[in-house]
Amino acid sequence: MKQKLLLSMLLSLCLAFAAFAQDRIVKGRVTDPATGEGLPGVSVFVKGTTIGVVTNLDGTYEIKVPENAVLVFQAVGLKSQEMSVGTQSAISVAMVPDIKELGEVVITGYREESRETVTGAITTVRSKEIEQVPISSFDQILQGRAPGLLITVGSGQPGTLGNVRIRGIGSINASTQPLYIVDGVPINNSGATAGNTFNASNVASTDFAALNPNDFETVTVLKDASAAAIYGSRAANGVIVITTKRGKAGKTQFNYRFQQGFATRTTENFEVMNTQEKIQYEQLLFDQGIALTGTPIVRGQAGSILNQVRTGTISEAEGDELLAELSQINTDWRDVYFRTAPQQTHEFNASGGNDKSRFFVSASYRTEKGVLIRTGLERYTLRFNFDHSASDKVRLGFNTTLGFVDQDFLNTETGNNGNNPVLDAFLANPYTQLRDPESGEYIPGPLGFNLFEQMENSTNEQRDIKILSNAYVEYDIIEGLTVKTNWGVDYSGS
Repeated sequence: MKQKLLLSMLLSLCLAFAAFAQDRIVKGRVTDPATGEGLPGVSVFVKGTTIGVVTNLDGTYEIKVPENAVLVFQAVGLKSQEMSVGTQSAISVAMVPDIKELGEVVITGYREESRETVTGAITTVRSKEIEQVPISSFDQILQGRAPGLLITVGSGQPGTLGNVRIRGIGSINASTQPLYIVDGVPINNSGATAGNTFNASNVASTDFAALNPNDFETVTVLKDASAAAIYGSRAANGVIVITTKRGKAGKTQFNYRFQQGFATRTTENFEVMNTQEKIQYEQLLFDQGIALTGTPIVRGQAGSILNQVRTGTISEAEGDELLAELSQINTDWRDVYFRTAPQQTHEFNASGGNDKSRFFVSASYRTEKGVLIRTGLERYTLRFNFDHSASDKVRLGFNTTLGFVDQDFLNTETGNNGNNPVLDAFLANPYTQLRDPESGEYIPGPLGFNLFEQMENSTNEQRDIKILSNAYVEYDIIEGLTVKTNWGVDYSGS
C-alpha cells in the first residue's frame, strides 16, 4: 500500500515537471505603425489567466507562457490584439489607434463636456434642426425644441424679435430675457423688453435678424443655476450659447443651398359677414330698437340710413335706393391688407483646411415679404471663421460676421385703433370701398382717412449693419490645464 502511494506521488511530480518544462519565454516589441516607435505601457497577458507584463519604455516585453497560449495586447486608445504563441519565441505587433464615434457633447462656456458628465439642465439644438426652418430670426426657430423654453411673438412682421422665457419669468421690473453668447461673445438683444410691448424699435432691432441661422453648428440652452453659474448675474434668466460652423481638415468642400416658399395668414376659426348679412344684421338691430355702437369702423351705415328714414330726413324710397346701392358692394378687407408672401434664400459656403489651419466662409442673401402689406425684410450676411494650431500647445483663430438688413415695417399692428390694419381687416364694413370706381381715388374711411393709402405711402424703413467679431488665443500650460483669452466686438448701427 505504501509502495502504491509512493509511486503515485512520483508520477504526479513527473507530470508537473513535464508541464513546467513545456513553458517557454516569449519576447517581442509593440510599436506604432505610423512612426515605428515603441509603445510603452501596453499590457501583455495570457488570455484566460492572470499571467501578464507591461511593455518597457522602448515597447519591449518578455513573458513566460504555457504551451498553446494566446497573448492579448491591450492599451487605452489602441485596438486590442490577440496572437497565438504556438512554437514562436518572438512576437512583435503594431497597434493602431482605436477610433470610435464621439459621444454627444454640450458647450457650457469654458469647455465642452460629454452629455454623461453634465448635471445641469441643458438642451442642445443642432444645425440639422435649424437649417430646415424658414424663419429669418433664429430665436423663433428654437420654439418647441427645448423643454422649459417658451418663445412668443406678438407680430408677423419678418425679423421681429421673440419674447424668450427660460423656465418662466424671473423678475418683475428687470429684463427677463436670457443671455446670448455667440462664439464666446455676449450679443445685445435690444428691443425685447420685459413686457415685450410691440413698437417700431422692436421690429427695427437687427441683433438677430442680421445673423444667418444656417451658420450655427449648435445652440445650447442652459436652464438652471448650476449650468449658467459661470456667467454670473447676467445669466439669471438662463443662457443661450451659440457655436458657429468651423472648417475641418481635409479637401475643401463647397455647398450651395437654395430655399423658396411663401407664407399666408392662418385660417380663422370664425366667418365674417358679407354685405347682405351685415345689412340684415343692422336691420334686425334697428327693428329691436338697438343702436349699433362702437368704433367708427364698425358703426352701421345701413342702420344710419334706416334711422334717417324713420326721422324723415330722407324718404323711404330714397332709403331703399341707398340700401340697394350698398348691396352691390361686397369688399373682403382681408384680401386688401393680407397677401401671399414669397420668401427666397440663397446661401453659399466653403470649408476645409489641414491639420494646422482650418477655415469656414459663408455668404447668404434672403428676401422675405410679410403677410401684411408694406412689411418685409432683405438681408445680406458674410461669415468667416479661421482656426490655426501654431504648435502642439498654442492655438489661435478669429470669427467675423457682417450683416446688413433692410426692413419695412408698420407703425402698429396692435391695439383697438384705426391705424391697425389687422383690426380694420376684420371689422371694416363689407359695403365700403377702397377706391372710387369712377375716379380711382381712395375713399376716406370713417376716421377721415384711408388706412390703405396711408400704409402704401408710408416710409417706415430701417437699414442696419451688424458686426460680430472675436479673436482668441489658447495655450496648454500642462496636460489638463489650458488658458484661453478672448476678445470680441458686437456692433449694431444704422
